[in-house]
Amino acid sequence: MAELYWEPEAARVYESLNDAPARLVAAVENVLDQLVDDPGHESVRRRTRRTTKGDVIWKVDLRRSVEDWTVLWIHHPAKPGDVLVLYLGPAQYQ
Repeated sequence: MAELYWEPEAARVYESLNDAPARLVAAVENVLDQLVDDPGHESVRRRTRRTTKGDVIWKVDLRRSVEDWTVLWIHHPAKPGDVLVLYLGPAQYQ
């Protein structure tokens, strides 16, 4: 099992989900549960982005009828086996 770590802005968004629609909250929680259970699972590793250095950032799309959201994450650089959530929020890019 992996432990989740958060970039500050992603953590703030996660903490504010109390006001979000229940379907969105459930979708986010499902992704986070999968990251904890098995960050190597196909469901959280379908799409990637690369930094200018070539590091892999995993992108999980949450498609909702009102607004699409995204979770961006990497394997924690200092804690092997754990996950660092870089971004959680509206999908404002391709």
